[in-house]
Amino acid sequence: MVDVLFVPKNDPQGRYARKPMKRYAWMLSVMLLVYVGCAHPSKHVHHKVPGPSDIIQVKCCKNRSPMMVQYLGVGGVLMRSSHRVAVLTAPFYTNPSLLHTAAGKFVAKTERLEKNLPPVHDVLGLLVGHSHYDHLLEVPYIANNRIHQKTRVFLNQTGKHTIALTLPPQRMVAVNRFAATETQAGVWLGLPSGKPWSPQSKELLKILAIRSNHAPHFSALGRKIKLYNGTYRKDLKTIPQQAEQWREGQTHAFLMDWMDPKQPNKVDFRVYYNDASSDAKHPEGNGHVPDAVLRTKSVDLALLCAASHNLVDGYPEHILKHIQPKYIALIHWESFFQDPNKPLRIVPGYPPTRLNPLVKRVQRWIRSSSPQTQLLLPFPVPGQKLRFLGTTAQ
Repeated sequence: MVDVLFVPKNDPQGRYARKPMKRYAWMLSVMLLVYVGCAHPSKHVHHKVPGPSDIIQVKCCKNRSPMMVQYLGVGGVLMRSSHRVAVLTAPFYTNPSLLHTAAGKFVAKTERLEKNLPPVHDVLGLLVGHSHYDHLLEVPYIANNRIHQKTRVFLNQTGKHTIALTLPPQRMVAVNRFAATETQAGVWLGLPSGKPWSPQSKELLKILAIRSNHAPHFSALGRKIKLYNGTYRKDLKTIPQQAEQWREGQTHAFLMDWMDPKQPNKVDFRVYYNDASSDAKHPEGNGHVPDAVLRTKSVDLALLCAASHNLVDGYPEHILKHIQPKYIALIHWESFFQDPNKPLRIVPGYPPTRLNPLVKRVQRWIRSSSPQTQLLLPFPVPGQKLRFLGTTAQ
């Protein structure tokens, strides 16, 4: 049965509500289908146009190495420096229909993945922010077939238990115990080793997991409702085939640092990434980077989830105010209930204009708080590339 969280009106962010409503899961599934089934696709849909026209050139950072950032759809992003130092965040191409998601069974559609996922054999790590099916389902196939057999997957403890049958434990790093909070430093992990990073390791990519939280999925009858909540404490004996079996676990954001090859202690390019909109005051964590970390280097690029942004107060402003990025791109905005090769639609439950206020709010924050920040695109199309060009100081 679906593990559902009801959020009472007097607790709008659901900070303290922990009441699974499994008895009514079937009814809520129907409500969800009715609710999202009434959503209209955007009249201004994007079409995937592969080729050079997809590359957006961004003149960036003096004395830095060029970076290529490719949006793959949903939470998937491929980032690669000119030194071939690359990382991948979990993509999703299976896209089961709403009916299968609410009441059916499904497995990874690897043919869709093979058709859409670009070469990723050189990535040094695969990052997963939380363990819902639209982030973790395809990770076993990618780990076993598309990336190097020694490359590690960085995920939460629940995710590690969920896919334990598919990967040896040494290839999975549960980041929970390394994660930072706004007031706790956390531990930087080097890639590809997955061990605490130091300049002596000579690893040119390091990551910091940051405790965050996941917004409710939709609102109905005056209540905010969150699906697929919960954790696993033991390895599963079978791979889940139903959406509700892919439990969220602890949600994390990630900070990623590409190091200067000539100066191993100097950060060349810094990216902040989340795959779930977050509440600023949630007790499980809010996705804020420790101040001490930000004092050492500002954030060059923020990749922020757009889905469910309207169901948590102050998002994404509370993230932006905290990290003050130079560039922003909004991801996880399109529907993942249809074939990814068809014309794109907005996430179900969102009318065509729902994303416009989000863009306006980000632009308003930029004008009032950080005029030097740029909102890119603002919504990249799956397959689209952003090339950040390093410039030479005069």
